[in-house]
Amino acid sequence: MADSSAGIALPDNEGASQPRRTFEPIARNRPSKGTGPRFKIVVFNAKGGKHLDAIVDHLSRPPLAGAAVILLCELDWRLKRSGMSEVASELAERLSMSFAFAPEFGFPRRDGITSFLGNAILSSEPLFEVKAVPITPLYDWTRRHPGGIRDVRAIGARNALIATINLNRTRITLGVIHLERLTGPPGRASLIVELLAAIPRSGCAIVGGDFNSATANLRGPLQFARLAVQMLREPRRLRRPEIHEPLFDELKRAGFTLDSANAPLAPTFKLFTAMPRFMRPKLDWIAVRNVRPVPGSACVVQATRSFGRSASDHDFIACEVEL
Repeated sequence: MADSSAGIALPDNEGASQPRRTFEPIARNRPSKGTGPRFKIVVFNAKGGKHLDAIVDHLSRPPLAGAAVILLCELDWRLKRSGMSEVASELAERLSMSFAFAPEFGFPRRDGITSFLGNAILSSEPLFEVKAVPITPLYDWTRRHPGGIRDVRAIGARNALIATINLNRTRITLGVIHLERLTGPPGRASLIVELLAAIPRSGCAIVGGDFNSATANLRGPLQFARLAVQMLREPRRLRRPEIHEPLFDELKRAGFTLDSANAPLAPTFKLFTAMPRFMRPKLDWIAVRNVRPVPGSACVVQATRSFGRSASDHDFIACEVEL
């Protein structure tokens, strides 16, 4: 685990021709905020985090204000499109929270690899046992541009991030994952199993992220066409993906619940502002084990900024839980 002031180096025995697939996490702890037994969880795909002010504004006012756990996908670290910001670190500083950031993809430059795209955990309590969890690559993003980054090829692959907090003398494992969209539902289920294998089999746990639960493999126009036909037959398909995505069965088998932790039939993604509701999928999720979701607390908050524009193509999701 490294402090955010340090860069991330490749091991001596690995060069550009054999890049490291999983990078070490970056983390920085701050003093405990004294979080009580009832606390709030937020999940958000930040699409890089370019609109940092808008994201902080949302997280600083109701209904998202005061979150004790924030699970974040697609965060930039020293990338041009987000002003070379260390987005996870800056968010944590402005919210006075501890953080851990796990790079998924690194972008080689002449001075080495100091720019990344990855996932993060922010917490009101110090984080320990921070670990990046490699997951099987089901699509080789090094052949394309992950996250819409166009200036340089990436190295690396998707991974998950887990960490632990102590809250009211209770140990809670936290996990965030960005599941692959360019695979089918069985592929996403296999990836969630790999994350669950890295989490203790018992005890309190919170897992969330962008599950890409689109109920189909979205690789290629033919797959989109098939999904469009399925949506005509079943208009709620994208807003109720649980019956089509076996990853949810795997979570339930491991003791997790999604009931009451997620707003039912509420989409969380829009490709463009005017996208009809029935076409908007529910991709972002919170799953909890041995903590109780507070009934009626689950919500979706649109990631708007000035003039109705969006800070991301995903919305925030949140719920409250009790120990």
